[in-house]
Amino acid sequence: MGYCDAMTQPDWPARVAATVASQVKRLREDRKISAQQLADACAGLGYPLQRSVLANFESGRRQTVTLADVYVLAQALGVPPLALMVPVGVAESVEILPGSDVPIVEAMKWLAGEEALPGSDWDGASRELSAISSYKSHATLVENWNKYRHLARHAENAEEVRRNEELAEMMRGELRWLRELMKNRKMTPPALPTEMPPVD
Repeated sequence: MGYCDAMTQPDWPARVAATVASQVKRLREDRKISAQQLADACAGLGYPLQRSVLANFESGRRQTVTLADVYVLAQALGVPPLALMVPVGVAESVEILPGSDVPIVEAMKWLAGEEALPGSDWDGASRELSAISSYKSHATLVENWNKYRHLARHAENAEEVRRNEELAEMMRGELRWLRELMKNRKMTPPALPTEMPPVD
């Protein structure tokens, strides 16, 4: 019997679904929207979930949840998917694996790709971790480029314009270096803003 076989508990998927359902209900009620309104929002996103299905889900009669459900419900409720999977601010821990309760913060870090779960490691995932880190860095550089461009446009004097334009250009230079590094590592760099001059 393998590790996963030994750890599997028949009702664990139902408990995962119950956690998501509880979060969906709490967030829906916080926003003062009905189950029908939530169903309509899901349909508007191209993934119909009938009101009766949502009612059964929230009441526990439907004991399964798919990743597609989580994605669409999170978008319909205006929250990150992680907020449905982990009861942040509601509980101290969550059963993230069968029979394994971990503190909320550790579950969040695991799902966000920041840290492995306690007692495990990601030694075999160096490429994936590098990709996650590179994409985060790329997003930060693009954000900073936009910030410095905005500051340059609204600067009060020529010196401020020059300084912020130089900083914006520096961000482009770092993006050029990072994107080349990503390509060398067989990664596909993210799309750049259409208003940004070419960096590749």
